[in-house]
Parts: sequence; structure tokens; C-alpha cells
Amino acid sequence: MAMDFFAAQDTARSRSRRLVALFLVSVAGVILSVYLAIMAMVSVGEEAVILWDPDVFVWTAGLTALVVGVASLGKIASLRGGGGKVARSVGGRLVDPLTQDPDKRRLINIVEEMSIAAGIPAPEIYILENEEGINAFAAGFSPGDAAVAVTRGCMTKLNRDELQGVIAHEFSHILNGDMRLNIQLIGLVFGLLVLTIVGRILIRLSAYGDGRRRDSKDGASLVMMIVVFGAILCVVGWIGVLFGRMLQSAVSRQREFLADASAVQLTRNPGGLAGALQKIGAMGSRVENPHSQDVAHLFFANGLRSGWLGLFATHPPLEARIRAIDPGWDGVSSASEPPPLPSRDETPAAPEPIPLRPLGAIAAAMGAYNQLSHAQTIHEQLAKLFGDKWRDPASAADLARALLPSAPDEAESETIQGDREKLSMVPPGDRLALAGMLMPALARLAPDVRAALLSQLDRLGDTGVELDAFDFGVWWIMRRNLRRLDQSPKPPGKLNDSAAAFAPDVTTLIASLARVGAKDDEAARQSFTFALAESPSFRPLCHFPDVRPDTFWLDRSLQNLERAAFSLRKEILVAANRAITGDGQVTDAEDALLRVVSLALGCPAPLAPKGA
Repeated sequence: MAMDFFAAQDTARSRSRRLVALFLVSVAGVILSVYLAIMAMVSVGEEAVILWDPDVFVWTAGLTALVVGVASLGKIASLRGGGGKVARSVGGRLVDPLTQDPDKRRLINIVEEMSIAAGIPAPEIYILENEEGINAFAAGFSPGDAAVAVTRGCMTKLNRDELQGVIAHEFSHILNGDMRLNIQLIGLVFGLLVLTIVGRILIRLSAYGDGRRRDSKDGASLVMMIVVFGAILCVVGWIGVLFGRMLQSAVSRQREFLADASAVQLTRNPGGLAGALQKIGAMGSRVENPHSQDVAHLFFANGLRSGWLGLFATHPPLEARIRAIDPGWDGVSSASEPPPLPSRDETPAAPEPIPLRPLGAIAAAMGAYNQLSHAQTIHEQLAKLFGDKWRDPASAADLARALLPSAPDEAESETIQGDREKLSMVPPGDRLALAGMLMPALARLAPDVRAALLSQLDRLGDTGVELDAFDFGVWWIMRRNLRRLDQSPKPPGKLNDSAAAFAPDVTTLIASLARVGAKDDEAARQSFTFALAESPSFRPLCHFPDVRPDTFWLDRSLQNLERAAFSLRKEILVAANRAITGDGQVTDAEDALLRVVSLALGCPAPLAPKGA
């Protein structure tokens, strides 16, 4: 059964709102605890305990909420550098894409293959070098700034199928919107913890205060009050953290079953994921880094010691996850050694011509990611042509320029010309996969080189020219992701559920898709009408335009549609799919353009079945 990733992302967003509500309840409990502690201190020496003082309550509530809120928002803001920042916070080291280490090459290949199959740019890859437990996580705000991190144990103790299952699980977190929710959890839990930090600071300051002041009676009393108040903040802060950890764990446990199901759907190999879970049962998944508790809910498996009565367990029991995948499991965990590495992970052989792929057909069900085998074939063939070129920043910049239309007034180097000649042997639709795999290397370019490449992309988009579907796809993927490298990811804000607000953009989008495979304007008009016939929101609002939309208008429409509510996005993507299937056939150009539209709407389209 196909996974509805729009529904998954909508659910993740709903969970995020509930999480904030529960966080506010936790903060209210913390405020009440601090207030009662202060009133107990004020009542010392009094004949009766004072329970209510509105002035004290207002000041306590205001200051506590301010400290917790600022700390939470500050922590979330500090992680806006993308998933790589989260990975580095727990000791992750960026993998050298040109490494000759066989384990790392296997990992890089698996991640790249998965990115092709899922239709998203390749994420950064990190290794937790000092961790022998079998574990992994994905982090970031969106697919464009995602990073995948694995422990050394995960990389070396799992065979290829098992490691592939783990990476597929992490990719499902990228696709279904879990990553943003997980970063919000990190920030909210830190906000509750900050009271403990403040308490410790007060205790330390009192210990290093003025000695003469401590020797006086009044000074000693003041120091004692500060110490007591600091201790109270420590206790209250840890109580808040306990509630935060429970929220963290409850949210995480429910998402793991969805991610497991998505991973099996992506790989079509339940044995790989089940085998990885069995090895974790035999070898362990513990992560020793002292900061691992902050990101415990991100891990593939429980990275901490077992919580009290399972209350703080961030993951479902291994047995439950394995039986959900393999109901016939005999209950015995496997710790067998991984087999020799497959040949696809070795240094690529000499280049060979790539046969053109026949006209493809988009899978009818969005989110049915079942083309990993095809993705592996594409990856192998590109590797035969280009070796490691897309992984080296300087070479990747040349390859990026070769992927773009040549400008008549700009001289090209022999290297770019050679790359362009090789690209003539690559099926046009597969160039989108290559553009996505270039992104980690382009992110490591010197700022001036990256700016020059982005300037070339901007000139192509601002001239009002009409790029064909393949060139537009490559241009859009590279331009969008290069721009994001220089911008801190921002929360998306409130999504708009007004169809009228997006009617002009939907008109531009559907008209562009309808024209790609149409023989004339009348055929395009019929495809446009057919596409919107079953769209209750947009059918009465959209009318076939007389002017053909150019690159600038299509790009602007895709940017605007990123603010649409998930219910509208699903309706738009269904209409987009109808626009290219209305005539009974799907060309590679239509396939490519729909893939870009799907990525912009947050539901990357599966690869077209080979030979379809």
C-alpha cells in the first residue's frame, strides 16, 4: 500500500502544534513550582505560610517564561545551520567524498542511491567515529539541508542490505516531515533544562562571592538564600526535563513504526531492515557521547540506557519493530559478520556508453518509492562515466556548468566541453539525479566560486527564456539549493489553505505541464481542462492562459506554492499528474518536470519504472 507522505507531513505538523501545547503546560507547571518554592522561602520565620502574592506570581511567571522561551528559541535558532550542525554536536565528522576507505565508499554509494530513488538532493554524510554501537540519525529542517549520520559500528557491522535498510529508515524521516519536529523537540527540552543550568550558576557564584560579605550575619543569610534558591531551580529544572523527556519519547516512539514501514516500501527488502534490528539486539546501539541525550529521539534505535519502566524509552521495543516487519521471526537476534562488499562500491571501472532509457511513466500513487533497483543502475552508470567527479568541488563545478545550457557569448573550457560530450550519453531524465548528487560538493565550493555559479544560474532564469523540461529541472534543483546554502533555514510559518491565493500559481504550473507533451495549443488546453476536472478547489478558479509561461513565472509559482497547506498541495499534485497522463502517454520531459514539481511541493516523486 502506498504511503501518503502529504498525510504524514500534515500529521507531523499537527503533532508539532500539540507538542507546543504540552510544552506550555510543562512550563506552567515549572512556573507554579518556582512560585511555590519562592513563597516557601518568603514564609520562613513567619507565623503562617503565605500562599498567594499576585506581585510575586507575576514576576515569577514572567521571568521563568522569558528564560525558558528565550532558551528554547535560541537553541532552535542555533541549529538552523542544517543537519550537519546537529551531527557535529554529537561528535560527527563529515565523510570525505573522495575517500578510498571501502566501508565509507559503500556508505556514500548507498546514500546517493537512496537520494536518487527518493528524488531529493544527496544529503551530507557524517560518521560518529568513536561510537561502536549500531545507530544512525537524520537531521535538518528540510531535504535541502539534511544530513545523515551513522556510528562507526553501524557502518562496519552491518552488511549492505542491512545498512541500506537503516539509511532508508532515515530517508523516510527526511521525507515525512519528522526532522523539523525533532529539532523543535531539542529546543523545547533544552528550554526546560535551562533552569537547572541557572541554578548551578547561582550556586557557583555564591561559592566564589565576597568573603567578607559571607562572614557577616546578613551576608551569610543572603548567600544561603541564593544557594537554596539555586538548588530549588536545579530540582524544578530537572522535573521539567523529566516531562520534556517523556514528550520527546512519546513523539519519537510513534514515528518509528511509520519510518520502518516507509523503509521497507522504499527498499522492497524487509530482510535488510529486520536484520539490522536483530544485530542491534545482539550487539547494542548505545551512543556514548555526552550530548547524545539531547538528540536521543533522532536515533534509529535507542542510544541511551533503558529508561525507568520504559517511561523514557525513545523507541519501541526491538522485538515489536522486528515482528512488525517479519511476523515469522523466531526471536533469535543475529550477530553474523557482514559479507564481502558488492562490486558496485569499488572504484568505478572505465567509462562505457549508457543506453538511453525508454519513455518513462510516473507511478500513479505518489509516495510509492519502489525504484531503488533502478536508482542503483543509474548510479552505477553515472559512476562509469564520471568516476568520483561529482564528489570533488572543483570538478563538480565544471560538471554543473556542463549540465546547464551553453551560453553563446561565454567561452567554455575543454573540461566542460568534455563533460558536455559525456552527458550526451546520459538519458535526459537521469541528469536530474546527477544534479542532486552534485549538491554536497557544490556546498564545499569557495564562496566566490559558488557565487559565480549562482550568478550564471540567475542569468539563465532572469532573461525570460524558456528552458526545456530537463534544463529547467537541473537549473531549478541547483539554483534552489545553492541559494539555501547562504540562507539560514527558517520555520515555514503558517501554511495558507486558501485556494484563491494560489490560483494564479496553479494556473501557471498546470498550463506548463499541459504544454510539455502537447502537439498544439488545443491539445494543451484539453490536458489543462482534464487536469483540473476533479479538483474542487481550483477548477472554478483556473483558466487556460493565452501566454505560454516562461522559466521566471514557473519558478516564482513553485516558490509560492511552498506556502500552500498540505491538503492543497495534494490536490495540486494530483492535478499535475493528470496533466501529463491525460493523453495516455508520459514522455521523459513530462516525467522530469513532474519530478521537480513534486520536490517543490514536499512530496518527491518516485523514479519512472525502467522500460515502462
